[in-house]
Amino acid sequence: FFFLSFFSSSFFFFFFFFFFFSLSSFLFFFSFSSFLFFFLSSLLLIPSFSFFFLFLSFPLCLSFFSFFFFSVFSFFFFFFFISLFLLLILFYFFFFYFPLFSFFFFLHILIFFYFFFFFL
Repeated sequence: FFFLSFFSSSFFFFFFFFFFFSLSSFLFFFSFSSFLFFFLSSLLLIPSFSFFFLFLSFPLCLSFFSFFFFSVFSFFFFFFFISLFLLLILFYFFFFYFPLFSFFFFLHILIFFYFFFFFL
């Protein structure tokens, strides 16, 4: 029961953040293409067309910068949850199958973090 609930919840997190990351990437590339289109039209020195497209592209230019940070944040958030999922599998395997080795492994991680924060 624990095994099934563990993998179902991790699959839910994996699916949810993969969907979140793909949606943010799509919106980022869509806003980037609109920003590029506005930039090229203003470089071509067509004032009426670029002025007309300014009303369409100004919110998209703002969304370009906002979705840039949003996609970078979701990218790191997505890989954080993948690494957390792999770490949970690792600890599940060690704590249930190798109790003595898991204790020394956990102690090794604690010592590493202690020295890491100590030198920071």
